[in-house]
Amino acid sequence: VNDSFGHAVGDQLLQMTAARMKGCLRKTDTICRLGGDEFIIIAEGIKSMQDAKVVAEKLIQMFAPAYEIQGHEIFTAPSIGVAIFPTDGQDTDQLLSFADSAMYSAKKDGACSYRFYEIGMNAHIAQRITITEKMKRAIQDQEFEVFYQPQIELSSGDLVAVEALIRWRHPDGELVPPGQFIPVAESTGLIIPIGEWVLRTACQQAKRWHLKWGKNIRVAVNISPRQLRDPKFSQTVMNILSQTGLEAECLELEFTENVLIEHDQANVLVLNQLKDRGVRIAMDDFGTGYSSLSYLKRFPIDTIKIDHSFVRDIPNMPRDASLACAIIAMGHMLRLRVIAEGVETAEQLTFFRSQNCDAVQGYFFSEPLPADLMTEFMGDFLSEKPQAKAALHARSGGSM
Repeated sequence: VNDSFGHAVGDQLLQMTAARMKGCLRKTDTICRLGGDEFIIIAEGIKSMQDAKVVAEKLIQMFAPAYEIQGHEIFTAPSIGVAIFPTDGQDTDQLLSFADSAMYSAKKDGACSYRFYEIGMNAHIAQRITITEKMKRAIQDQEFEVFYQPQIELSSGDLVAVEALIRWRHPDGELVPPGQFIPVAESTGLIIPIGEWVLRTACQQAKRWHLKWGKNIRVAVNISPRQLRDPKFSQTVMNILSQTGLEAECLELEFTENVLIEHDQANVLVLNQLKDRGVRIAMDDFGTGYSSLSYLKRFPIDTIKIDHSFVRDIPNMPRDASLACAIIAMGHMLRLRVIAEGVETAEQLTFFRSQNCDAVQGYFFSEPLPADLMTEFMGDFLSEKPQAKAALHARSGGSM
């Protein structure tokens, strides 16, 4: 909020938040600001976990309405950690530490969540610290890599884009799953330098492919909530495009539904700036979050990507097939490009082509590959070995 609207708005938001909490708690409860956007609530006379649950849920409901501050509509999404005396701890420092551990666990569950302290959460915090230190070394030692997965246009059968995906390769050669380090990078702020490196690397590679093949292959890059909130984000994107020589229309930035919805007014401003300069905007994992038609209208979106959870059981699950059909039809009515993620079988490919889905992405064509292997794949697919495309036609039952 400070970055998007200024410190005066941020300070007023903190004051209004404290006032709301005071209004929904008992007079005997104590509210203190710990620092930043963190508050401590001491609720006396809580006799059971159920009582504490009622308080946590009441607080979450309290945060639901938007704040109207200096002409801005601001939504907040709390994460609440609960530690109970004397069950969890005997002194203040211990209880605060355990409540903090529970709060970080709640953050992993997503917006508007609460968790009670459990034995083992401290081990999780220790693991986070270890991963953070290893990530700092990984940045210095250049252990991160960018892999690429192709997107195939169904109307032509052409390879028109790739999605850039970060990978972390330990010195022993093992790949660390993104789910183990991306949330930590996001919460610690390391996602800012890591994300900028991924964006720059992907744009550089896309430009190399343009020069090699004489074909503008678009590159899609995932952007995290922390990156989008960075006040320098828009300028960083444009600087990278200028420095790499990649045309703006050849870059697509992917955001999940929940990323766009949080702090939506500020996000609209940033995305409109990028859209006005030619950068494409995609909503990733469509259908898994809180999206609605109003958000599709509000944000300058070019592409929606059907989440793989709706794809994997097609055509065996009629309900999933119906949902996919509805998303495609809705996207086209709104003049959006629709991509199906996680396509792994010829039957799925045939289904999405029959529904006029614009493009597909998944292991049916290729797993994510490092740049050198993706270059070989492109060579086979685009021009050097036309039989590769013919083989794909055969695998899809002639559906392309």
